[in-house]
Amino acid sequence: MIPGAIRLNREEIPAAAVALPRNGDIVLYCTCPREKTGIDTAIELLNAGVTRVRLLSGGIQAWKQLVCELQNAADMIRWPSQAGATPGAKPAANILYKP
Repeated sequence: MIPGAIRLNREEIPAAAVALPRNGDIVLYCTCPREKTGIDTAIELLNAGVTRVRLLSGGIQAWKQLVCELQNAADMIRWPSQAGATPGAKPAANILYKP
Protein backbone atom coordinates (compact mmCIF):
# COMPACT_ATOMS: atom_id res chain seq x y z
CA MET A 1 0.00 0.00 0.00
CA ILE A 2 1.19 3.52 -0.75
CA PRO A 3 2.02 5.47 2.44
CA GLY A 4 -0.89 7.73 3.40
CA ALA A 5 -3.40 5.80 1.28
CA ILE A 6 -6.63 4.40 2.63
CA ARG A 7 -8.24 1.21 1.43
CA LEU A 8 -11.97 1.24 0.77
CA ASN A 9 -14.30 -1.58 -0.08
CA ARG A 10 -16.97 -0.88 -2.70
CA GLU A 11 -19.69 -0.57 -0.05
CA GLU A 12 -17.63 2.06 1.84
CA ILE A 13 -17.32 4.44 -1.11
CA PRO A 14 -20.62 6.38 -0.70
CA ALA A 15 -19.88 7.21 2.94
CA ALA A 16 -16.26 8.04 2.14
CA ALA A 17 -17.32 10.35 -0.69
CA VAL A 18 -19.10 12.58 1.84
CA ALA A 19 -16.03 12.78 4.08
CA LEU A 20 -13.32 13.23 1.41
CA PRO A 21 -11.73 16.69 1.26
CA ARG A 22 -12.81 18.84 -1.68
CA ASN A 23 -9.75 21.11 -1.72
CA GLY A 24 -7.23 18.58 -3.02
CA ASP A 25 -6.81 15.83 -5.54
CA ILE A 26 -7.96 12.32 -4.71
CA VAL A 27 -5.64 9.84 -6.43
CA LEU A 28 -6.99 6.35 -6.94
CA TYR A 29 -4.99 3.25 -7.72
CA CYS A 30 -5.70 -0.42 -7.83
CA THR A 31 -3.83 -3.66 -8.17
CA CYS A 32 -5.84 -5.02 -11.08
CA PRO A 33 -4.03 -5.00 -14.44
CA ARG A 34 -6.53 -2.87 -16.37
CA GLU A 35 -7.44 -0.55 -13.48
CA LYS A 36 -11.14 -1.43 -13.73
CA THR A 37 -11.78 -1.01 -10.01
CA GLY A 38 -10.06 2.38 -10.00
CA ILE A 39 -12.09 3.55 -13.00
CA ASP A 40 -15.36 2.35 -11.45
CA THR A 41 -14.48 4.06 -8.16
CA ALA A 42 -13.57 7.31 -9.95
CA ILE A 43 -16.94 7.33 -11.72
CA GLU A 44 -18.75 6.67 -8.44
CA LEU A 45 -16.88 9.50 -6.68
CA LEU A 46 -17.51 11.91 -9.56
CA ASN A 47 -21.21 11.07 -9.45
CA ALA A 48 -21.14 11.79 -5.69
CA GLY A 49 -19.72 15.28 -6.31
CA VAL A 50 -16.01 14.63 -5.69
CA THR A 51 -14.62 16.47 -8.71
CA ARG A 52 -10.86 16.34 -8.20
CA VAL A 53 -10.43 12.62 -8.81
CA ARG A 54 -7.36 11.25 -10.57
CA LEU A 55 -6.39 7.71 -11.49
CA LEU A 56 -2.76 6.61 -11.07
CA SER A 57 -2.05 5.14 -14.48
CA GLY A 58 -0.35 1.79 -14.07
CA GLY A 59 -1.63 1.34 -10.52
CA ILE A 60 0.52 0.09 -7.69
CA GLN A 61 3.09 -1.36 -10.08
CA ALA A 62 3.73 2.09 -11.60
CA TRP A 63 4.15 3.53 -8.10
CA LYS A 64 6.64 0.84 -7.13
CA GLN A 65 8.64 1.50 -10.31
CA LEU A 66 8.67 5.25 -9.67
CA VAL A 67 9.80 4.80 -6.05
CA CYS A 68 12.56 2.45 -7.19
CA GLU A 69 13.74 4.97 -9.79
CA LEU A 70 13.71 7.80 -7.23
CA GLN A 71 15.67 5.72 -4.74
CA ASN A 72 18.23 4.85 -7.41
CA ALA A 73 18.50 8.53 -8.39
CA ALA A 74 18.94 9.56 -4.75
CA ASP A 75 21.80 7.09 -4.42
CA MET A 76 23.57 8.86 -7.32
CA ILE A 77 23.26 12.37 -5.86
CA ARG A 78 26.50 13.79 -4.57
CA TRP A 79 26.16 16.75 -2.26
CA PRO A 80 28.57 19.67 -2.78
CA SER A 81 30.69 18.67 0.23
CA GLN A 82 31.07 15.16 -1.26
CA ALA A 83 32.00 16.53 -4.67
CA GLY A 84 34.76 18.82 -3.40
CA ALA A 85 32.80 22.07 -3.79
CA THR A 86 33.85 25.16 -1.93
CA PRO A 87 31.85 25.64 1.30
CA GLY A 88 29.37 28.49 0.91
CA ALA A 89 29.44 28.38 -2.90
CA LYS A 90 26.06 28.67 -4.58
CA PRO A 91 24.87 25.50 -6.31
CA ALA A 92 24.47 25.51 -10.08
CA ALA A 93 21.02 23.90 -9.82
CA ASN A 94 18.46 23.19 -7.17
CA ILE A 95 16.42 20.02 -7.11
CA LEU A 96 13.43 19.61 -4.87
CA TYR A 97 11.57 16.38 -4.37
CA LYS A 98 8.57 16.69 -2.14
CA PRO A 99 6.78 13.39 -1.50
